[in-house]
Amino acid sequence: LDLLIERKVPVVGIDLPVDFRRHARRGARCAFISIDSEPIGRRAAQYLASAGAYASFGFVGAFSDRAWSRDRGAFFARELRRLGHRDVNIFQGESRRSRDELLAWLKGLPKPAAVMAYYDPYAVQAANVCKEHGITFVVDGSQGAGAVKMDMIDYNVDAYAFTGHKCLMGPTGIGGSYVREGVEVRHTRFGGTGVKSAVRDHLEEFPYRLEAGTINMLGISGLHAGVKWITEKGIENIHNQEMALWKRLRDGIKDVPGVIIYCATSVENQNPVLSINIKGFEAMDVGTMLDVDYDIACRTGLQCAPLVHECLGTMKIDGTVRLSIGAFNTEADIDACIQAVKEIAAMKN
Repeated sequence: LDLLIERKVPVVGIDLPVDFRRHARRGARCAFISIDSEPIGRRAAQYLASAGAYASFGFVGAFSDRAWSRDRGAFFARELRRLGHRDVNIFQGESRRSRDELLAWLKGLPKPAAVMAYYDPYAVQAANVCKEHGITFVVDGSQGAGAVKMDMIDYNVDAYAFTGHKCLMGPTGIGGSYVREGVEVRHTRFGGTGVKSAVRDHLEEFPYRLEAGTINMLGISGLHAGVKWITEKGIENIHNQEMALWKRLRDGIKDVPGVIIYCATSVENQNPVLSINIKGFEAMDVGTMLDVDYDIACRTGLQCAPLVHECLGTMKIDGTVRLSIGAFNTEADIDACIQAVKEIAAMKN
């Protein structure tokens, strides 16, 4: 490749290693097509590092000559080490390598372990190996339940934890978990269930094993109503409706002078959340003006995700303005928000 560039032969690189792409940028003589492996690997590391107290981290990748898998794993490991986690393990899954090698690798990870797969089929393969050999496979669905479809059977999920007040439309203070039959989950709380009062010890059978104390009936009723509504509407229908509004909002403000938009280049693999800043203003001030002057609710600051803001470079400017679109928003709401952003930006740009 270096020889071709030196001789000024037109080159288009596909799936090139990061180091070569950096070299090509300096020479400005090689066009290339690439996937954003660096931010993907870094953000996955940041999410898993903040999601729980894991003893180790792992990455399941493709065969070693697949640059975007190798780069993604390298940045995943590098970011975890930067965050102070030393036990990071990489498995480059040659297509010829047996499932026994993947099993040995998974068993060798200190538990509990958080694992990133470089794309979905490899995640399914890892889940299948876990199921076949009795390794518990747990999914954190706090941000996904109600918004991202997941078949527990197809993905061989042993346990799935979720919160109720986000995309499931439930009230605050309610959440739940799916536990596959046969998976043992030990008690974390103890107290009367009111089911068998004569039994002095907390009951072992499900669901009472995980339901200590008085049941939150108001929360359960609210969550049931939310789940019923989502089921009737359909997750995909709701998502498509929200993403159409998201695109309308993004397109309406992307060329406004002074407006900075983050992570919004594509509607694919995207949920209806748009983060912005306006030059000349702090995010908190923009949020206050949207709230008080335009009756538009938004979230400003670091949004409980400081590591993401470190990655975006917005930590030092106190975060962003997050505009979240829901199932009950309308085109009129979006148009009002676009106009409000234009007017605020025009004050200093």
